Amino acid sequence: MLTFFPNPYPDEILYSVFARYHVRSGNTSPKGTLRELFGADYNTATIDLPSNISSLIKNMPIASAYTAESFITNNTLYPFYAPFLPEKRARTVYKAMLSNNGGNIHTRTGIMASSINVPKYLRYCPECFIEDTKVFGEPYWHRTHQISGYVICSK
Repeated sequence: MLTFFPNPYPDEILYSVFARYHVRSGNTSPKGTLRELFGADYNTATIDLPSNISSLIKNMPIASAYTAESFITNNTLYPFYAPFLPEKRARTVYKAMLSNNGGNIHTRTGIMASSINVPKYLRYCPECFIEDTKVFGEPYWHRTHQISGYVICSK
């Protein structure tokens, strides 16, 4: 069980929260961090549509108010993909994100077959970087900056 977990910032992608946890925990091994977060060795950190979120929730500090639904809705790209999927497939993807069987999430969403290129690197807005540093004391990865085809920050 985790002894702490960073509060997600507005529009922060869950991957970024994991990165902040990694730094604050003093871990030197990314695999060790994933083991702490999920309680298992088989997890991989996925930027857009992570899986095994139920295990993460079970591993949260005592009296934590975090829910799988809030993480999926506020800290992943699921809300940006789901409206373009048939309802049944969107539910299947959601359930896969909760489970430890997320290996086919990108295939189910059609990302693998899409002609839209998925960003190869995490992206950021220089102005948001400055603003986040002033407001929160540190910059973070915004989820809207990671959307394929999204090349201009709304701010």
